[in-house]
Amino acid sequence: GMMAKRFASFEQRHDVVVFALGVSNSKETDPAAYDREMRMLDDVVKELRPEQKLVYFSTTSVYDPSVNDSLYIRHKLLAEAYVRKNCRRYIIFRVSNVVGKG
Repeated sequence: GMMAKRFASFEQRHDVVVFALGVSNSKETDPAAYDREMRMLDDVVKELRPEQKLVYFSTTSVYDPSVNDSLYIRHKLLAEAYVRKNCRRYIIFRVSNVVGKG
């Protein structure tokens, strides 16, 4: 949604792949939504060329102990670990709630 639109200009770049899709609702409880995002992430990572950098958006909520047992936080940490393990070049941005007109 909003993040993908903001980074749409990166579609023209061949050195950076912005992964701005998947679960955005931190209250999501359906495991299928998280599985779908991991499958999409895996597909994108498998297509990366060695010179490409993956940009992944995580959440600052990983630092909040009151929610660290939520499905959303566990998923984000799992996705971060997957990126670190499987991408040669990457940036993980831990962002707060994104709001606005897009």
